[in-house]
Amino acid sequence: MLFGWLGATHSQLKEYSMLYHDGGACTVRATASMLDTMRTPRLLATGLAMLRAAAALLASLPPCTPLVVHVFSGGGALVWEALRDASFAVGDGCFDGSASDAALLRLLRRRVRAEIFDSAPCRPLFGAAAVTARPACARWLLLQLLLVLELLCLALLSPFSSRRRHFETHWRRGAVAAGCASLYIYSRADRACRAAELERAMHDALSIPAGPNSRHGSLGLLGPLQGAGASVAARNGAGRTPLQDGPVYALRFEGSAHVQHMRAGPSRYAAACLRMCREGGQQARGSSGTAAVRMALTA
Repeated sequence: MLFGWLGATHSQLKEYSMLYHDGGACTVRATASMLDTMRTPRLLATGLAMLRAAAALLASLPPCTPLVVHVFSGGGALVWEALRDASFAVGDGCFDGSASDAALLRLLRRRVRAEIFDSAPCRPLFGAAAVTARPACARWLLLQLLLVLELLCLALLSPFSSRRRHFETHWRRGAVAAGCASLYIYSRADRACRAAELERAMHDALSIPAGPNSRHGSLGLLGPLQGAGASVAARNGAGRTPLQDGPVYALRFEGSAHVQHMRAGPSRYAAACLRMCREGGQQARGSSGTAAVRMALTA
């Protein structure tokens, strides 16, 4: 399931689909509108539409076929956050949607075995950074105008809202340990998803002291969670059952821009993503758990 960055087109996501197709996987993809950034119901509707497509595809595949989620930038992470929160609400008996949507969300809880975050989470004001990578002049100016309007809206609404910025919200909700294997792909050159903040948040969320490699070495040091079952349940909140326990991995690039990491190292990028798919398949068959061997994925 590919959740594109805000404004991403299907043709832009096609190269990522081909990556998975070449590895023997099937894909569905969707992108939320830039106007839906702060509208959770619309984000959820986008996620549910993709989930329906995934469910139709899963119906033709073996029962143990896992789902792998691949999100891009803040826009993709926002859609996935809305969808995952709704799946938790179903498990807690707090979902007020239709029975068919509840069934889809229960399917999500059963089947998701891995998450991949490319340039995510990131500050919401930079959500369109990837869209402006190669724009025409008029499109670039329009996007800048939208970002300014978003800034004004956030500034005006912040005194009346308890909702934190998405970057803080993502980690506050313990999304780094959503109950399945997670891979974070990022770069030191990314101005939207800043490496220092991401690394610090991962270390804090995992309660792993930042070692000497955290600044100068590879960040494959973020291996499987220790005591994942307890920590996942604690960060997901009382009464919330995680999808399943799983490790957290990191793949760091040095010079690639926002959502440009696959172009910087296509072979390493593809190997890391497909390895997450294989690990998800192993978990679906019950042959993998929280004691998995540490995986170093560095570039």
